[in-house]
Amino acid sequence: EEHRRKNSDTMSKMRSETFKLRKMYDAETVDSKAVVEQQKKVDDLRRAMLASRLEMRKQVEGVLTPEQKKQVRQFGPWWAIEGEE
Repeated sequence: EEHRRKNSDTMSKMRSETFKLRKMYDAETVDSKAVVEQQKKVDDLRRAMLASRLEMRKQVEGVLTPEQKKQVRQFGPWWAIEGEE
């Protein structure tokens, strides 16, 4: 819950900036420099969200037992599961 509250503003900004970026791509005339600058804004917000998720993961792992950590890794994304292709 703390993580969600902390990041709700960043998520909202990211959605707004992504919407602006899509409008820029769909414009009749595309301003390349403006699109690149807008993409940087979106990328910066995404990196901030990633950093926050990684910090949350670190906090969660800090209270798990080794067995619980192993179980969590088993339910990770498909690319993180050993032996899966």
